Amino acid sequence: MIASGPWTLLEHAEPVSIVKLPAGSDLPDWADGLPLTSVSWTARETSVVCPTRCIPDSLPGRIEGPFSAFEVAGHLPFNLNGVLHALTTPLAEAQVSVFIISTFETEWLLVPGQHARAARASWARAGHQIVERSSKENGAGVELPAGRPHPRVEREGS
Repeated sequence: MIASGPWTLLEHAEPVSIVKLPAGSDLPDWADGLPLTSVSWTARETSVVCPTRCIPDSLPGRIEGPFSAFEVAGHLPFNLNGVLHALTTPLAEAQVSVFIISTFETEWLLVPGQHARAARASWARAGHQIVERSSKENGAGVELPAGRPHPRVEREGS
């Protein structure tokens, strides 16, 4: 199935960063939070994407960011083709780099924070819609897996 745009992108208020850890690293305790936390392990590295505020001051790896996080709204079926092409072509034309994360439900496009305005403008010119999400909306109605308390709950009492 070929994708037909335009697409709606949810722009999350919380900046995220990308951390490169040594290969074989355990899941870090600090790798937690919304709007997005993602950990990938390969033979060469462990990559962590999480809210910038969650990253400790001292790490054994490189940090890139902050990035503005844009989520493609809605569920994207696995047999849908062309979504990333439709969303990355305007970025390439505007010379905005992008880091992409795919989840079961959708795609996340992370653009360097200093280029978020250019990304929004390029998507608008291509006919896509941007909807801003507040920090409070990032976790609305979301339950994290057992043993990983929701970050908003942890901070309410402090």
